[in-house]
Amino acid sequence: MFSISVTYNGLPIEEKDATARKRREANAKNERCRVMATEFLPGESWTRYLPFDVDYPLCKPGTYEVMVSRESDLEHPERSVTIKSNILTIVVPEPEACNL
Repeated sequence: MFSISVTYNGLPIEEKDATARKRREANAKNERCRVMATEFLPGESWTRYLPFDVDYPLCKPGTYEVMVSRESDLEHPERSVTIKSNILTIVVPEPEACNL
C-alpha cells in the first residue's frame, strides 16, 4: 500500500475522502499482487498512476509538494524500511486557480 503526503505552502493538507481512496486501493489490490510477485532486473521499472488530485484539493494558488512512500515488507515489519519517492513540486499560479 502506498502513502501519499501532500503539503500546501509547507503545511500538510488532508485528503478529501479517505473512504473513496481505500475503495480504489482495494480494487487495485489484485494488480499490485501480480506486480509485486514479478522479479525486476536492474534498470527495470514499474509505473503506477496515483490520482492524488482526486483525493487532495490542488487548485488554490500556491506551492504543493507531493511524496509517495511505502514499506518494503508488510509481512515482516521488523525488517521493513520505508521507501520514499522524490518530491514533486507543483506551483499553481493565480490565474489557473479554481473557485472553491
